[in-house]
Amino acid sequence: MVTLNDYMRKSKMTVAEFADAIGVSTMTVYRYLSGERRPSWEILPKIVAATGGKVTADSFLDHRKSRVRAA
Repeated sequence: MVTLNDYMRKSKMTVAEFADAIGVSTMTVYRYLSGERRPSWEILPKIVAATGGKVTADSFLDHRKSRVRAA
């Protein structure tokens, strides 16, 4: 799984370029990168498209906290 942080580092795309590509402000992208905010269902497909499918909705989940308890 590739995170948005990983993708941004490897692609050398600027935050402003990425924000333009997905139609949000640079501050919104910074919030995605810091984990302060998660993308909406409307923006997620744009992120997947802008990253060529490398970053998916799954990369925004915190897998450490998503444990399901058996009944």
